[in-house]
Amino acid sequence: MKALWLSVACLALVSCGNKPADQSSETRASSASVEQTATVPTQMPVVAEVPVPDHNYSANEDGIYLYAQTLSPAQREAGVAAAGFVAFKYLGVKDGLHYLQDENSMVMATCANPCTIIRQTLNGQVVNRIQYNSQTIIGAAFDDAINGKLNLYTQFKEPASSGADKALLTQYADLNEKCRGGSGDDPKTMQACDQRDALSDKLEKAGYCYGEFAEYGFQSSWAKCSADKKPKPEF
Repeated sequence: MKALWLSVACLALVSCGNKPADQSSETRASSASVEQTATVPTQMPVVAEVPVPDHNYSANEDGIYLYAQTLSPAQREAGVAAAGFVAFKYLGVKDGLHYLQDENSMVMATCANPCTIIRQTLNGQVVNRIQYNSQTIIGAAFDDAINGKLNLYTQFKEPASSGADKALLTQYADLNEKCRGGSGDDPKTMQACDQRDALSDKLEKAGYCYGEFAEYGFQSSWAKCSADKKPKPEF
């Protein structure tokens, strides 16, 4: 009988001893889980960077540059959802003045560099003068023109007929920019001008004419010569 009670006592002691051990294991596992969770670094969401354009125009449609208008309070009250565009053609530089033409009229605007007064002309006569402001549409357009962001508009320009011609035209445009935009006392500027002139002969021999279809002299650019104009001879 005494042996039976000792056995029961031993079983009770073993059973009681196991419970704290199990609880201790669960506590350690829980603590480890919390510690592991606490050490996991928080990752910030990756936000894609939107490239900022280096020009003011909204779109370029084959040499016609579109500038977005801002809705007026009256337009918003009237329920207008979106404003339209003002479109300009860049006609180039003459006598230090940059020329822009409204797409839907014959009115031209000119401004020097730096731009302070914008003059609008019709048939050579000044019809309006506007103080330059970079926050206005026409001011933003002249910023693009002066900073070299606009390409010359040529209404009748034809695509190059071959890959070799395209390469010549691209090379001419690069050299012309270096020649016209470089410093007069820099030997590299004179070198670019000489190389540009040499390319002019190659383009003429390939059947290209400079300024044949231009509406104004400062609009001149290379285009395939008309049918009745013969290419420059090889000699």
